[in-house]
Amino acid sequence: MSKPLYHRWVYSPRTDKVTMSDNKETHPARVRTHGDLAKEIDDSNAIHGYAFRIGGGYRILGYDHKPLTDPFIKRRVEKELTNVK
Repeated sequence: MSKPLYHRWVYSPRTDKVTMSDNKETHPARVRTHGDLAKEIDDSNAIHGYAFRIGGGYRILGYDHKPLTDPFIKRRVEKELTNVK
């Protein structure tokens, strides 16, 4: 099976938890959305975004598809991406 093209992620500043899903985790009709991921961490201040695979790493974007500017959140998402298949 090929690697996912992108990941959806949600970060909780309250708990410092990142949860994510990708475009290959299940059938496209059943893939978890940002809303589903936000329910898993239960934080009204959650930050949402995307991580696209490029070269040997990822391009980390916010929910608006603009580059993520917060270096702390970016490092947390990158750390979580090292734990995915």
